[in-house]
Amino acid sequence: MSSIKPRHYGVGSATLGTMRLIGQVSSMSFAMMIFSLYLGKVEITQQHYPEFLAGVKVAFAVFSALCVLGIFASLARGQLREKKH
Repeated sequence: MSSIKPRHYGVGSATLGTMRLIGQVSSMSFAMMIFSLYLGKVEITQQHYPEFLAGVKVAFAVFSALCVLGIFASLARGQLREKKH
């Protein structure tokens, strides 16, 4: 929000909220897709714990990799604020 002009705070806030919600929905759907690939259409019971844990490990690995990519993307954009002297 500090990189936009005060008169555009409404649009910036709405865009930020929309992007957060899209991120939450897409990450949840991606996690459920991973679980469905590992478990199929079975109920999660004690006999299916190994497959469930394998899906959790893959989901954590994928999301960790995405976080690292996000860190590098954030570093690559550089300094957006003007330095005050």
